[in-house]
Amino acid sequence: MKHNETFWIAADSKIIDGKEFFQYKKVEHTKKPIVSQFDILLEQGIIRLDH
Repeated sequence: MKHNETFWIAADSKIIDGKEFFQYKKVEHTKKPIVSQFDILLEQGIIRLDH
């Protein structure tokens, strides 16, 4: 995996007078991924991919 430790951030954004502002809603810290579990977690909907 590329990153051994990651912070995942969820935020709402709003444009005011042409500038973007964020209101942070959630943060999650993950580390030491188990690559062999990725497909299973994806199938179970625990992991989602946003493209």
